[in-house]
Amino acid sequence: MPEYDLSVSIVDASNRATTKRFTSQTLVDWVAAQTAANALIADFMAICEGDVLSSTLSLRSVETDTVVAGANVDEGATFAVRKADNYNASHKVPMPLTAIRNSDGTIDITAAVVTDYFANFESAGEWTVSDGEVITALLGGTLDK
Repeated sequence: MPEYDLSVSIVDASNRATTKRFTSQTLVDWVAAQTAANALIADFMAICEGDVLSSTLSLRSVETDTVVAGANVDEGATFAVRKADNYNASHKVPMPLTAIRNSDGTIDITAAVVTDYFANFESAGEWTVSDGEVITALLGGTLDK
């Protein structure tokens, strides 16, 4: 059975935010998950005094990957990108691959793994960055300090 997660964002009377998360049990598909999520949100709104702002339903999938020796969650890279609205944005990647790091603290933005990754956010890709924009140019990348 697929496993679905539901995240509900709420605020209190003092505008302090919190999130309540739920995990499904026996939902067979996306339509069933949406129906169950809508019912749970309605019941949650009835029992909770807070203001429900939004909800996110997602399908959890198990990925098979291997950690690289020396990978460190404290390391990161920040990429500068130009968006379709001609504004620049930053896009962070945790634990960047050692092979794409230059000795001067920059990232090799011509490396295939970098260009392949950012192609996901271009107009021909399936994803957006920042405020829902697509990327029109990858301007540079640096290691975070």
